[in-house]
Amino acid sequence: MGIFQSCLGGKSSPPTAVPLSKKTPSGETLDSLRGKARVHYQKRGELLAASQAAWKAGDKGKAHDLSVKGKAEGAKAIALDEKAVAFVLAPQASSKSGQIDLHGLHVTEAEAAVEDFLALHAKKKEFSQLLIITGAGHHSKHHDHPVIRPAIESLLTKKGYHWKEVHKRGALLIETKGRRALDIHVGDGHFDKHIKSNRV
Repeated sequence: MGIFQSCLGGKSSPPTAVPLSKKTPSGETLDSLRGKARVHYQKRGELLAASQAAWKAGDKGKAHDLSVKGKAEGAKAIALDEKAVAFVLAPQASSKSGQIDLHGLHVTEAEAAVEDFLALHAKKKEFSQLLIITGAGHHSKHHDHPVIRPAIESLLTKKGYHWKEVHKRGALLIETKGRRALDIHVGDGHFDKHIKSNRV
């Protein structure tokens, strides 16, 4: 079971965006996890660049040592990103709610999470709708345009799902072959009412 599949179960409440102030049991926040990962990715890049320079200079032993250190930094960065993914997804219990909130994930992470989310519910056939909360991109570092929503829309299209944008383009409501309607518990009453009035 992959990191994404293992995070979709659980007994917690339906999804909400993870507050940046929320902390892991070890006292880390989502921002701190991402920040530490960026530092290790930067170190990896520097070490691998130095490894290539050493190789070109004919010092193969040094090049090897630097390459090993660079790969170790990359492994640390990936582990931190996986911890961040678990931090975002594990509390959501998306396997039971039929909803997933992608706030806090990178694009490739969001795509992988949705792939597993869809595969899981395709097997369960419990809900006749699924809700994917992408956000409208207002808080993205790409301020001029969202990146996660278009990526997820493309994924859904390729897989042949029928879906529509709801909640001011901040979420996607998907038609599936489940047995019962989705019970929405996201945000305030206005959001609930808006979703219920936009059944696929």
